[in-house]
Amino acid sequence: MENYITNYRRNRPSNNLFESLNYFNQNEQVVATRPTNIKDWCAIRNQIAYILGQAELNWIDPYDVRNPGRSIGEAETNLDGSFKMIDQLQEYWRGVRGTRANPPSYQNVNPRNTALASARGQNAWSAAFVSWAMRTAGVEESDGFVFSMRHITYVVQALSNSRKSDASKPVWLVDNTNAVEVGDILCFNRVNDNGVMSNHTLNGLARLYLDANNNVRDLESVGGVSHCDVVKEIIVENNRKFAVVVGGNKRSNGTVASVRIRLNNNNTILNPAAVTNPGSCFGIIKLGSSCAPRITESITEGEDESLHQPFFTNAFLFRRNANNPNTLNVIFEGDSWLDYPIPRVLDLYDTISDRNQSLNLNSLHLAKFGETTSDMFNDKANFVQYISNYRIDRIYFSGGGNDVFPQLGTILNPGITSFSANFFTDQSKLNDLRNTASGDELFRKCILYKRYLNTRVFENALFNTANLNRIFNTIATNYLGFGSIVNSNSTPNTIFYMHTYDYPLYKLGVRPSLVNVSLPLGPWIKPVFDRLQINDEILKCYIIIRLLDKFHYLLNCIKAIFIQRRYQFQTQIIDFRGLLNGSQYWRDEIHPNSAGASRLSTRVNF
Repeated sequence: MENYITNYRRNRPSNNLFESLNYFNQNEQVVATRPTNIKDWCAIRNQIAYILGQAELNWIDPYDVRNPGRSIGEAETNLDGSFKMIDQLQEYWRGVRGTRANPPSYQNVNPRNTALASARGQNAWSAAFVSWAMRTAGVEESDGFVFSMRHITYVVQALSNSRKSDASKPVWLVDNTNAVEVGDILCFNRVNDNGVMSNHTLNGLARLYLDANNNVRDLESVGGVSHCDVVKEIIVENNRKFAVVVGGNKRSNGTVASVRIRLNNNNTILNPAAVTNPGSCFGIIKLGSSCAPRITESITEGEDESLHQPFFTNAFLFRRNANNPNTLNVIFEGDSWLDYPIPRVLDLYDTISDRNQSLNLNSLHLAKFGETTSDMFNDKANFVQYISNYRIDRIYFSGGGNDVFPQLGTILNPGITSFSANFFTDQSKLNDLRNTASGDELFRKCILYKRYLNTRVFENALFNTANLNRIFNTIATNYLGFGSIVNSNSTPNTIFYMHTYDYPLYKLGVRPSLVNVSLPLGPWIKPVFDRLQINDEILKCYIIIRLLDKFHYLLNCIKAIFIQRRYQFQTQIIDFRGLLNGSQYWRDEIHPNSAGASRLSTRVNF
């Protein structure tokens, strides 16, 4: 994968910070490799778990309100006939893209065309999915992993690494009797095109493909059918232990999905020969060193009341438990998405805490309703005190919304009151939007059709670029300031979470309320539209959508700069866009209700 950081250093813009950050916006899927001198395999395993969880969520249809949780199939199409998941499939195939003029046969030179073939059911992509997950998490070819379009290729190379006990290539294929860990790749037999089940064994693969010195004779000639999934988590349910494994091209419709593999109490597979996923498990690919297993108890979420403790009490409890090695110490810093000020309404802090309570969270709540990122940074004394004096495992940060929406009037150019035809690249889609009545269905269609927005023409007409750059520059400066503080007081196991917001389309103009009485808070968006005489619902939608998408790009830029500066902590961006896809999930103009917050929290896994 291209090294965006190296290219940035070579071609660094000389303008302001936001324009420098904009360099990374050339591709929304910025994945920058962590420095090669840092190889924390426990951190990589945790990163793999997060990547797998996000991948599963990406394949769940957020617009199917009648069948929530339904997985999208590889062949499903949008109304225009384009494949719904083509972008994700292309990303997976980029994971096995050949980097040489004549790449080997197990790699790929045209991710887009290969992705199209996969969507049509003409090209299996489960090995590409595994390769993508490994590459994205920080595994490299120098570690002994082959990014291949065939499972058997990286399986045989991992076998060679282990048979040679090659410590410089710590990706090893081991026997199926070994204990399973998060991040492991489980390898299974599979039926071939003639309906015959393969019968791979480690000794059999060695006889076929390794020489007397346990080197692979010819990697391009390695063949045979197999399937591999990656371990996302280990759970205990009803006193039974399972490995939850995630793979691509699963089920009859070709999707990303998980299955459970029953484990013994010592985390070994219960009867590997009897597993059918789709065949028996013949081996386990291990990644570098092990780390302490994290086991999740399957729990039922309870109700809460969003009554956050006063800081004095919360800080006292945090300090009392912070030195317990069995706690996960978390700082929540941010705005009203973590600190909604109305009793009996769950916010994201409550629901994240509920979902992760089995991890023995020890949380310090520093978020304050209404704060901008500048407010947070100016008021950082408590943040600095606690991160510098205690082991902090996770930082969850919510900031930027109060920087952007209260300044919406300075961002928008006056005079544009209707959605012009030249703002869209597909007039049939625009006609469909214009023929859809205002309401949830229209808002969902606007999100679905955002790919047809001519962003350059639209932004030139609607946005005051200088003011927007100034606001984004401030946000980036404050995020980077917090990043510097975290880096000085963290380890490679520390994770810094940043989240997008979801599109606030569904209840424009609605204020926060208590017992059905509106409070003197907001609204923040609709009054600006009213003042500028913007009544066109489609125009409103795409102003909001584009601002939130640009904020998502900004977070990717910030993450890339953290990596460029060789900050030792990990960074994860949680993408909430499009998840709250109906008015039933919103409390007011810009805040989710309890059901919405619970829905958002499903994407946060500590």
